Amino acid sequence: MVSRGHKRTAMYRNLQLLRSISCSHSRRRKASVLLDVSEYIQGLKQKLQELNQLQVAKAQKIIDYDLMP
Repeated sequence: MVSRGHKRTAMYRNLQLLRSISCSHSRRRKASVLLDVSEYIQGLKQKLQELNQLQVAKAQKIIDYDLMP
């Protein structure tokens, strides 16, 4: 069984990792870091969706261009 100390250490490391990923360098509460990470992930999802839409639009232009006589 894993001791409380090991669990606490692992949780601290994971929290530090989340801080580094989300650029949340402040020493705020865990809830604040999690909120920052959640907002960061939402932003990444939005960017990914925009890039996918751009890629589809670009592919559609190529197809339309190829179909022209």
